[in-house]
Amino acid sequence: MKKPKLQLSPEAYDELERELQQSCPVAPTNGHITMGNVEIHRRTLAEICLHQIIDLVCETFPDLGVTRRDVLGPLRDTPTITCRHTAMALIRQTRQLSSIQVGRFFKRDHGTVLHAEAQVRNRCDTEPKYAAMYNELLTKLTSK
Repeated sequence: MKKPKLQLSPEAYDELERELQQSCPVAPTNGHITMGNVEIHRRTLAEICLHQIIDLVCETFPDLGVTRRDVLGPLRDTPTITCRHTAMALIRQTRQLSSIQVGRFFKRDHGTVLHAEAQVRNRCDTEPKYAAMYNELLTKLTSK
């Protein structure tokens, strides 16, 4: 028997996200994890983890005023691109996802993800302040 899709209220979703925020767990091989009476699909967990990375990037660059919605949306202004490229590169470097998978998550082509990685490498090589911020983010993500 198929379980109905669960619609979480914003409060319940925030509570779930807080519980998962300490780490991004690897779901069991059946692709589901159960928390109390709530069954969550592995893809949902992965998306929450990726959203956390984007949020962390946006918090690290507060002067840019970019939100997760901006990063995942169609905007192409410089502050948004900076955060989007940083998030894409961090996700690729820390989450063993292909450029195709990352592109799908961001609703972009895999070539855009490869370009983002190249841009981040270039900025790290030429802008010490950016490199320090990127390495700080990388340390936070890999130490969890």
